[in-house]
Amino acid sequence: MKKIKLIFLLTIFLAFNNCGYVPLFSNNNYDFSIQEIEIKGDKYLGTKISNKFEIFQNKESNKIFNLEINTNLVKIISSKDTKGNPKTFSIEIVSEVKINNNNVKKIFKFNENATYNNSSSKFKLKKNENKIIENLIENISMDIINSLQTF
Repeated sequence: MKKIKLIFLLTIFLAFNNCGYVPLFSNNNYDFSIQEIEIKGDKYLGTKISNKFEIFQNKESNKIFNLEINTNLVKIISSKDTKGNPKTFSIEIVSEVKINNNNVKKIFKFNENATYNNSSSKFKLKKNENKIIENLIENISMDIINSLQTF
């Protein structure tokens, strides 16, 4: 019994120590700084995206970027039931990011979309929609960070 317990504890110890976990947004992994962010388009989505970049602002680095983020959300009814009521919805977030680094400018366009089912409870529908939007914003933010890293 002691051997099994010892083997179990040793396995757990090795698994957690050697799993290779590294925080995704740790400042040590990225060698750039964001000086200014200008938001255009949907202000709510633009602000949500720009909030993801707070840890990159006021950081000392050789690569200093200015960003202009133009974000729009499109929500459509994907399908309807036989009565004509919405059955599924589709959300697409399109974000165009203009990156300026010492007069070198590039424009990147990021699209993320998701489809979800309608709900009889409008509260649950809105809650689900907000969660999907948050996930799409997270994906776009990661894409922007990867683009800045390789700029």
